[in-house]
Amino acid sequence: MREIVNNAFRNAAADYFWLLNRKYPQRLVYKIVCDRYRLNTLQRVILYRGIFPAETAARRLEKRIEDPKGYHLLIDVFNVLFKITSYLSGRPVFICNDGLLRDAGDAFEKQAPSALLERSVSLLLSFLRCETPASVKFLIDQPVDNSSFLEEIIRNQLANIPCPAEINCLYPADRLMRESRNVLLATADSEIIDRSGCMYYDLAHKILQKEFTPALLSFQEILPEANP
Repeated sequence: MREIVNNAFRNAAADYFWLLNRKYPQRLVYKIVCDRYRLNTLQRVILYRGIFPAETAARRLEKRIEDPKGYHLLIDVFNVLFKITSYLSGRPVFICNDGLLRDAGDAFEKQAPSALLERSVSLLLSFLRCETPASVKFLIDQPVDNSSFLEEIIRNQLANIPCPAEINCLYPADRLMRESRNVLLATADSEIIDRSGCMYYDLAHKILQKEFTPALLSFQEILPEANP
């Protein structure tokens, strides 16, 4: 991360955050700041995905749950697995100022090798066997590359999860999450979290913490004001 988090990036992050908090147009200030500090493509993606106005970040943090036990957990499978596969493949993942783990997916191809997907699913299911929620529903968008593959490997291991578990491949994951009530959402999708009345759980981050204890770039540290 040293080649990403240089002085130019830190200064750009501070300026961008300051301008967002004063309600300047997001797209305009993003371009101005990135151009001023001559950020490369990867730095620009991380800045865009990593920083939100302080009020927005605070609202999301208020909806965060740290322990899934006792909750009916809805898992946005692709959203969770993309972050795990990004980490396993050596691509940047980072903690945004709203506390959520995100990746720099826009700077890379979304397609992940089958072996990485299988390992990511294995880590996901292993975690759920230890941190047992009241129930689990895996939401897999269709038609998406690898959706059938993921459905098959998850379905083959459902019996190993010590709580009621099912797979939903028929209903769009984002819409189902937005419309659900009395559940815990496992996603880092900003639109879903903002529009849903449910709490959320940063499942991908918890899995990486448990398995690897990674040292991640954190905008909550780069931007002291980001902590409400």
